[in-house]
Amino acid sequence: MPDATLNASYQAYEFAHIFMFAPVRRPDKAFTPHPAKQRARCQNLN
Repeated sequence: MPDATLNASYQAYEFAHIFMFAPVRRPDKAFTPHPAKQRARCQNLN
């Protein structure tokens, strides 16, 4: 019985590990300029 409990705990840990360390990716943010850089460009044009 201890082996079954141990195996179940490893499976639960692996499942949690995937979600804890998986990067949250937002593809729309990859091409969005940073607001501070955008503001600096506008000030340079004036």
